[in-house]
Amino acid sequence: MQPGFAATAVLALCALGLGPAHANHKVSTARPQQPNIILILADDLGPDMVGAYESILLDERRVLEPGCADDPDCRPDPPCTPTLDALAARGMLFTRCWSNPFCSPTRAQIMTGQHSFRNGIGRLTTAQTLRFTTPPLAWRLGDAGYVSAALGKWHLQEASLDYDWNQVTRREYLAAAENERCPGRAEYVGGGFDYRLGSAANLQQIFTQAEDGGTYTEWEKNFNGIPMMGYCRYATLDTIDDALAMLDPAVPLRCAVPGRLPCLGPQSPPLCDDFDLVATGAPWFLYLALNAPHSPFHRPNPDFCPSENDPECYVCDDPLQPDFNQDQLIRHMTEVMDAQLARLLAVVDLSTTYVIFIGDNGTATEAIAPQARYRPDLVDPCAASRGKGSLYEGGLRVPLIIAGPGIAPGSRCDQLVSTVDLLATLCELAGADGTADDSVSFASYLSDPDAPPVRANLLAERFNGNFDAVCESFPPQQRYTRALRNDRYKLIRTQTAPRADCPGVDQVELYDLTLDPFEEHNLLRNPESLSDPQVAPPATSRDYCALRCAMIRTGVDQSAADDLCDCCIGLDELAGVLAQFGCRPVDSACTTCSADIDADCDVDMDDLMFVLERFGRCD
Repeated sequence: MQPGFAATAVLALCALGLGPAHANHKVSTARPQQPNIILILADDLGPDMVGAYESILLDERRVLEPGCADDPDCRPDPPCTPTLDALAARGMLFTRCWSNPFCSPTRAQIMTGQHSFRNGIGRLTTAQTLRFTTPPLAWRLGDAGYVSAALGKWHLQEASLDYDWNQVTRREYLAAAENERCPGRAEYVGGGFDYRLGSAANLQQIFTQAEDGGTYTEWEKNFNGIPMMGYCRYATLDTIDDALAMLDPAVPLRCAVPGRLPCLGPQSPPLCDDFDLVATGAPWFLYLALNAPHSPFHRPNPDFCPSENDPECYVCDDPLQPDFNQDQLIRHMTEVMDAQLARLLAVVDLSTTYVIFIGDNGTATEAIAPQARYRPDLVDPCAASRGKGSLYEGGLRVPLIIAGPGIAPGSRCDQLVSTVDLLATLCELAGADGTADDSVSFASYLSDPDAPPVRANLLAERFNGNFDAVCESFPPQQRYTRALRNDRYKLIRTQTAPRADCPGVDQVELYDLTLDPFEEHNLLRNPESLSDPQVAPPATSRDYCALRCAMIRTGVDQSAADDLCDCCIGLDELAGVLAQFGCRPVDSACTTCSADIDADCDVDMDDLMFVLERFGRCD
């Protein structure tokens, strides 16, 4: 064990206020004018890997298997995550948060407040760097007086050793007339952070001198554009140590002290400059992007394991399981990540600081395959394909926990939120400009989780043809998959371009997430199901119509726009038009109808007369 680790972890849990959860209620505690903010991003971590979500997932399984609670093979089996569970007990747990299905697209959403088809990143960034058409998150917070640091994995740049890594901290605006790279296009160059320290991408990618790629103990660390080749401190531990050094003036960064990193040889001069967020006296933003529990999968040093706290819970340091499969290795890595976070959260003052913990996409398929942990049909060989990389819930749904001033302990929010909303939300908390194409602030939920919804739909995308969003618009894709959900229904559309060896495909799926949370039954498998009340609820056709139209209006679906939008014109919109002409409703019936009245997916004369009959004379 690390010296003093157990005591530190226990103190962290006590500081976070473990105890019985409180019912949702409004909180009157005022937020600081400019609170400090820590955004923690875990890599490949779905809600099935966090203990605080166990009861929520079990409730969903009971929908299809009422006896599931009594079957130990059916119950969710998350790793031990007492630190994250304590954070949820001290703050708010979000049950319906979506990301994109891969890490780079989600990170691009967070930095830009834009969906993938706008920011250009629909898959991993190997040949295309994220280019900013709008001020990135750290830039906006900097305009509001914040200092910022980005620690850990970045993964928003091309896979080239010639890349200018200073771009993470660069801050330069190029007007349309000044941009030689893309003439006539304005561009915000750089991520806008004041300090950058961590890995450029996944540890096993080419940013290393190791013949077989990097590992958690041999990787390339980057400081403001300067690579430290062959860096050998365990990545999860090292990133948390860097974060602690940022928050404690008495603790210098290891890479800033000669002799502290023997694996790199003599250090003269130091490999990085020291940096202290707190010492600046300004409000600060810490972006902490952990590599864990992303591959390469491994068994961490047992000294990092917290097994002495609960031997029956942890697999991390279990001497009876010397040969872990990948599923167990990922659990092991997750438990070490949780234990290291306890060290960081022990020094955080939640009365002045917001802590946001979120996953970048669903759990890796390697963790799902052995027990199909995210789905109730444990023997289904397709279960693994429903995790990371897919547009099903197992690939998009991520844990989101927020604690800080004004948040009721143990509260829960069931509203629809997305990783793209983090930019607008953090900007509102910081008093910065959060205006963005697709980001909507959900800060109102932090004081009242039952506040009016801020968005009706969530969107996620996957495409392989990344592009330069400054120089070009969304190009045609060989394969493009997008998912959009409302409060109950979810639509997935996959289109592939025709090739010489096979025709193109246009596949549409519709799921009722209330009755079918694991997406077992595609309501569109038989087209007649939409009109059969024995197969589909009466509202299904209306919701299908509305979701398809929402895709068109968002800009990710261009086909059949003429016919489909005709059927999706809501009568509440029609009522709004009439009101503009001075018409006033006789009763409130018109304000409650959306889409067409008789749910036949067609706004016709009967529907029109329904509205007109309820309006009085026009002024």
